[in-house]
Amino acid sequence: MPKDSKNDFNILPSQYLRKKRPELYSDSTKVQQYSISESVLDHHLSTLTERNQHKNFEDFCRAVAQRQICPNLRPQTGPEGGGDGKVDTETFPVSDETALIWYVGMANSNKERWAFAFSAKKKWKEKVKSDVKKIVSTDRGYHQIHFFTNQNPRQKQRLEVQEQLSSECRLRVTIYDRNWLVESTSTNDHSDLANEHLKIGKYNPEFEIKGPQDTARKIELSQIEESIAKMEKTGLTHFNLVSTSLRAAKLSRELELPQYDTEGRYTRAIRVADKNGTLFQKFLARYEYCRTLLYWFDKIEETHYQYNELEKQALMNHSFDALELLNCILDILATYQCNFEHLDFQIVKRSETLRSNLLELASDKSRLNESLHAQTLLAVNELKTGLHSGKIDDVDKIFVRMTEILENSRGLGEYRISLIAKFNDELVHLPLQGKAYDSFVSKFAEIMGEREQEGEHGRVFRKRGQQCLNLGHTLEAINWLGKASIALSKAENTEQQIENTFCLALAYARENLHWAARATILSCLCSIKSVSDSTGIFHDRIFAATELLCLESLQLGHLPDALHAIELLRLFETHVTVPKDQVDSFAERFEKLELSLMHTLASLCECHLKKLAKLPEILEALSLYSARQVLLYRLKDLSRPKQKANVGVDEFEEEELINLMHGVVVQAKERKFPTEPILNNEETSVIRTKILYVDVEINSASDEKSISICENLAT
Repeated sequence: MPKDSKNDFNILPSQYLRKKRPELYSDSTKVQQYSISESVLDHHLSTLTERNQHKNFEDFCRAVAQRQICPNLRPQTGPEGGGDGKVDTETFPVSDETALIWYVGMANSNKERWAFAFSAKKKWKEKVKSDVKKIVSTDRGYHQIHFFTNQNPRQKQRLEVQEQLSSECRLRVTIYDRNWLVESTSTNDHSDLANEHLKIGKYNPEFEIKGPQDTARKIELSQIEESIAKMEKTGLTHFNLVSTSLRAAKLSRELELPQYDTEGRYTRAIRVADKNGTLFQKFLARYEYCRTLLYWFDKIEETHYQYNELEKQALMNHSFDALELLNCILDILATYQCNFEHLDFQIVKRSETLRSNLLELASDKSRLNESLHAQTLLAVNELKTGLHSGKIDDVDKIFVRMTEILENSRGLGEYRISLIAKFNDELVHLPLQGKAYDSFVSKFAEIMGEREQEGEHGRVFRKRGQQCLNLGHTLEAINWLGKASIALSKAENTEQQIENTFCLALAYARENLHWAARATILSCLCSIKSVSDSTGIFHDRIFAATELLCLESLQLGHLPDALHAIELLRLFETHVTVPKDQVDSFAERFEKLELSLMHTLASLCECHLKKLAKLPEILEALSLYSARQVLLYRLKDLSRPKQKANVGVDEFEEEELINLMHGVVVQAKERKFPTEPILNNEETSVIRTKILYVDVEINSASDEKSISICENLAT
């Protein structure tokens, strides 16, 4: 970074964040385990031939290449100098799965063969030309040739030879000289390789003191890498691989591992996200990489080059969360633009693109929370500009707008007031005066106080509600959990609200208020989805909540909803890593759901069975074989063949099936399953409920809007 500009911003990003958030960095006492001076290494490499250390040089170069350039190298098998194979080492093919999880070195997608040659001869120019000619003559389809020498030619001469050979051979030739080896060893901490292969330098393991955070991080990182390497054995699914790869990269940066190591892990996370992740995960992987470049490696210029792809991914998301994070990166680039007179970070153009997208979101009245979030960020950005320019009148107008935003946030549960709270923490360090600012501060304090008080009330109500639920006092539980649901409606209480709505749905279900239970658990699942979308990690409650949705749908005869819930659980089973201690309970869930489905099928009136003629094939696809047999028995179609041979449980004998049906029917009557299904495929649908012990029937047209209105009335 240039240092001669008058307006240089001299505090590096890593220095700023390390001071502000030290817990994000390594807490170990840093003492290099291996130490070697550049002058010693340079001298050692220049005098290799005098000690006949050609093989040591080759081993060292190959180790550096494997770590920094290409990890999958096959060692030479012939005599010294390349032998009959003409190359000292080459890439070897690996499977797509292995290629996906490799992280050390530059990726060549494992589709190309790269040749590597090493030489300690003084006449390096003749040697590289000879080696390249021999390698090309093998006709093995090499795409690149990498040549390492212990000599130190002039840069101009090296580049000329490199370009000449690349042009003549029509493939990329790269020459690495002694200077490159010395600088790479110092910059990327390859001192351990120099110690191991060249036997130089010092090793001091006793001077590194691991901090408690780093100790835990290292254990977790080791476990994650092991689980990725053994994906099939550990049950790690491709969906989980995205969040797991991102977690590994974060641990690597927090441990402050060498730059190539952390960058490699982020490169892997981006690859995995592009292949298996959601739209937001693809953006998040790139955002975290850019954040790491800035706040851990001070790579401001590199972040500038990465920004366009980050912006592209952010705009594809059409969400405030992505735009907010994009704004954070742009803020840093704008701050350090003055340090890079030779390079235009395109701040004006990029700011206008971001602003136009925020304006579009701010005008979208169908998404009130997102709209107010966008208005907030626009106001904050304009306030920064006004404070920087010194236009006090503009600043006062913006404070008036922000006061209005705070007032409009009342009643919007998903509005994150933390956006203003974080900015207000920075404002207290500025000499601000005026009625507009005072009004803003007063309103902010008022709103924050209300939200904090509501949250505290909600937590107390929730604990009392759970206590009543555990004691079996469901009506009291509904009262307390209902109060908590209102008090915990704000975004900062999302985790508490998820737990609260799940317990409330459970209480409604135990009181046979099935429409209320269904509506409440759907609300819980919406909150879970929102959290999962922003974090890329499935919430712990998602399995139990989906199971409850299925059970309540069956109690209401809502077969399409129930089958969709089972389908969703099947997807979780195959795409989400289930903790080992929950595998058995996961299987038990399906048994419980299938039994409830059998009760529903056994309870239906004969007149509705013909509508379910195609359902056995759906049940088979969902591996609900016992439920399929019950339905076929009721359809008097036991001879219907399976879609797939030799799949599922054995067919029941007729006597066994009769006994099973008898037991299912008795249980279904006891639990009062509905006799008429809601299938949404007829001209009218009937929604049944009880209000103050009075049976109520609501007739609805069988379209999505009408059914939704009637279900809300029934709730």
